Amino acid sequence: MTLFLVLLSRDQEVSHELITAHREYLQTLKAQDRLMLAGPFKDIKGGAYVLKADTLADARALAEQDPLIDSGIASFVVHEWAAH
Repeated sequence: MTLFLVLLSRDQEVSHELITAHREYLQTLKAQDRLMLAGPFKDIKGGAYVLKADTLADARALAEQDPLIDSGIASFVVHEWAAH
């Protein structure tokens, strides 16, 4: 599997329910051994996470299922990442 960095950004407030759904989704990815690391930016206008996936298309498909992205609240970009 390859590592992918998912960068999320948003300009609007997010409901507690949507944040909870986002965190639950990340926990599901972690339980599937797909999520390595995740966290918000200090300014709380986005965050990032590191996914394990076979292809960029697979990583994008996983990110698109994130409730923050699926709801249209957050925009995102996915990069294949050669982390050391």
